Amino acid sequence: MEDRESQLEEVARDISPPLEGALAGFHMNRDTDLQHAEILIPARVSGWIVHLGPSYQEFMSSLKAMASWRASINLYLFSQDQSSAREESDLFLEFLEGVEDEDLRIVESFDREISVPKPQTPHCLLNADRQCRRQQEVVLIASPADSKSASTHPRLFLLGGVADWGDTSPGKLGLAPSETKVGDYICQVHGLEKAPVVRKEIGKVTVNGTAAAAESRFVARDVKEWGAKYVKMFRTTHVKFIKSGNRLDLYVHIATAYRLMG
Repeated sequence: MEDRESQLEEVARDISPPLEGALAGFHMNRDTDLQHAEILIPARVSGWIVHLGPSYQEFMSSLKAMASWRASINLYLFSQDQSSAREESDLFLEFLEGVEDEDLRIVESFDREISVPKPQTPHCLLNADRQCRRQQEVVLIASPADSKSASTHPRLFLLGGVADWGDTSPGKLGLAPSETKVGDYICQVHGLEKAPVVRKEIGKVTVNGTAAAAESRFVARDVKEWGAKYVKMFRTTHVKFIKSGNRLDLYVHIATAYRLMG
């Protein structure tokens, strides 16, 4: 037991300096022991996952999967969101043609769930629920593929409740770990490529992995115009200001914060 605790302390000491520099705008709880240190990471809730589609590999190899994915945009999103979602989907899928397997390492499930204790559901999550189709409707129209897939590759997802803030808006889709479920949330953190996947549970909120979120149509157009070779495969999120109604405070262990950044 003592050996394990000493190892944890050594890991925490090793990664603390780079984290303090990279997360200069974040708050660290220094009152706890180093191996139990937590970092407060403010995240913007992008939206609520209303549909899980095929993996990119399935999409490219199956006309049926391709047709089903395109139809799901009309089935799961409000009419005012469908046109922009179709454009973002086309641009994102075109962009993925140049993505290598190593680029997709940012899409992963965590070995353990990182709890964010809350006495009640945070308002930002409730807001995302209210802004998309009612949960009961989503459950009724959900297909078997929404809950499980034989593929272990990252799966396409659709987001409901995505606010339109012009070129600062998040995209309405992306790639999530295969273990992701309908009803999970996609968040964005300033300065990170990885988009945390958050899940509501009784009495708590958990971070279950990270996703690759698509750019909004405004940014995606610029990426296409300038050429993907001039930008990173998955761009770093720039969210300097988060409205209180969309802000979720994630208190994560220092090792988890390091994993989010890696």
